[in-house]
Amino acid sequence: MKIKNVINTLGLPAIATAVALAGAVSTAHADGFEMDTSNWDGFSAHAALSMYDVDGFDDNGTMVVFGGGYAIHDRLQVKADYGLSLQDAENTQTITSGFDTSSTFTQELDLSQLRAYAQTDRYFGDTNFGGEVRLGIARLDGDVTVSDDDGSSDSGSVDNTGLMWGLGLFYEFDEQQKVYAGFDSPSSDVNTFEAGYEYRF
Repeated sequence: MKIKNVINTLGLPAIATAVALAGAVSTAHADGFEMDTSNWDGFSAHAALSMYDVDGFDDNGTMVVFGGGYAIHDRLQVKADYGLSLQDAENTQTITSGFDTSSTFTQELDLSQLRAYAQTDRYFGDTNFGGEVRLGIARLDGDVTVSDDDGSSDSGSVDNTGLMWGLGLFYEFDEQQKVYAGFDSPSSDVNTFEAGYEYRF
């Protein structure tokens, strides 16, 4: 079942947030600054801290991401990574009845993510800065817990598999190391904002 369907079933308000990192990739120089690209035909590893924003949740969750990739050539990489939740996304709603009594319900979502994608990048002229575009498949798995102020609770699971896309910016220190930040949309109701480090072997 999609996460959005679960949220709608629980009757929580939908709050849609879509933030895209804009880069002038279309105007970037095709060759970029001159570097020895022989090291790019190989493996890489990356680690990142990611914030995930879910429609209908007031507080975002965070996850740590670990993964690796292989550079087919200097402008195309295939990658896969796994994200494990560090802090749940959370939403609180207070419902007041006609008898002037109220109940507070709290919903928590513990989300994990598995991605496989292709990534291409371009430099911004003769600089170490550039832009990234990602396209692939993402699998989301989550555990949802709903509790009230009386101490009772209920739980369930959600999952979604579908196409993902993303945009990002990066800065390269040298031929092996770079830092990056980006926005990804692994689902119609989940967006992630990620900052990380990559090392090429």
